[in-house]
Amino acid sequence: MTKEHVENVRKWIEALRSGKYEQGQNKLFDICCFDDVTARYCCLGVLAEISPNATKRASSYKFIGSWQLYNTLLIPDDWWISNTGLALTNMYHCIDLNDRDGYTFKQIADYLEAQLPLTSVS
Repeated sequence: MTKEHVENVRKWIEALRSGKYEQGQNKLFDICCFDDVTARYCCLGVLAEISPNATKRASSYKFIGSWQLYNTLLIPDDWWISNTGLALTNMYHCIDLNDRDGYTFKQIADYLEAQLPLTSVS
């Protein structure tokens, strides 16, 4: 894990704790069907939203040359690794915490913080 990876994950943790994002499940991003205004994000959708390497357009995110629809569950594996430095198992665990286990964004942020190295990185 590089310093850039740690910084990216720290920004993600900060965004999850910020209260700025309404939590949803099963989609990177969704507009609530009840009022068509409230945007809801899964924890990975928050990462995509704040990433300088992902561009949000109409009904999709662009991840370095590949597109993922808002209503998809995953971000591309190579994008995840290159931006977070975390193992793919961490991505799947975050999905489970968000969608299956009912963790709040703050609880997911605590999990992510525990994944960061305790010592300095290169």
